[in-house]
Amino acid sequence: MRAAAALVVLAARLAHADDAAPENRDDAAWHLYNDAFAALAHGDRDKARALVGQLEREHGDHPATKLARDALTDTLTPEPPPLIEPATSGARAELALVQTLNGMSVGVEICVALDCKSATAGIGVTLAGATIGAIASLQVDHVTSGTRALINSGAFWGAFDAAMIDFATHPTTARGASLLVAGQTAGVITGALMATQSPTGGQVALSNSGGTWAAVVTGLTLLWADDRLTGDGLAISLAVSADLGLVAGGYVAQQLPRVSRTQTLVIDAGAIVGGVAGGGLGTLITGSVTDRATAGIAAFGVLAGIAAATYFTRDWHSDEVPAVTAGLAPAKGGALVTAGFTW
Repeated sequence: MRAAAALVVLAARLAHADDAAPENRDDAAWHLYNDAFAALAHGDRDKARALVGQLEREHGDHPATKLARDALTDTLTPEPPPLIEPATSGARAELALVQTLNGMSVGVEICVALDCKSATAGIGVTLAGATIGAIASLQVDHVTSGTRALINSGAFWGAFDAAMIDFATHPTTARGASLLVAGQTAGVITGALMATQSPTGGQVALSNSGGTWAAVVTGLTLLWADDRLTGDGLAISLAVSADLGLVAGGYVAQQLPRVSRTQTLVIDAGAIVGGVAGGGLGTLITGSVTDRATAGIAAFGVLAGIAAATYFTRDWHSDEVPAVTAGLAPAKGGALVTAGFTW
């Protein structure tokens, strides 16, 4: 930070050395100018900003003021405040709904694992699971969009990994149900623990997109590379690639704290369109939907769709300002429909 600031100071002074040389540098304005640069060189942006402000107030027409304004305006632009999502009743309701359904599925799986013999026992365990899921979700404090997304996503990805392990190991029905219970429970707990880091809904959505499309592209690529790939190898590959995609997506989301759910939804749509277009093109070229080359072209289409959607939504940093707008205005003999989008 200090080295970078010092380079900024040096570059600015060199850029204005010829202009400033004839001026008398012993007055108060030049002292404020030099103090502002010194503060910036030591990494104290707040002090430098305050000194430039004082220079502008007290010596608005002074040459030092113009030099400071030209040299330091971009450097001293305040960084945007961290994005803090508010807790909403909608997020709490969605968390309760999904976790109620998750509890129901866990109840069914427990009954399968325990080999419930009566319908009464099965219904009782299912209702108990739903009740526990609903009550537990309602105990979560300060439910934001990010909290809701993280806990619900944890349940899904836990079930996905458990299902892939189930397919790869071919356990008994009871053991497979036990794997699903363990996976969903572990996923919810992991999501709840990670929610303490206060991620936004957009960040969680970006991580989910990373996991989803990493698994899809991996599956299509493996089908293209090896038509003899067994279900066991495919299941493990999908689980590993999805988890790596989640981690990679989470890392990117940390670097882009203002990413919005709107942007991630459009990126997902781009991936779908690209995959369908690639698969269609592959079918036209090979004449077969199941041809290995079709899978490879579809994988390329997914990646191209993600790249294109990411580029066109590169400035969509907020859910508060919709990137797509529509309007309806009355007009003589009917109405005028308008629509617009930005990128």
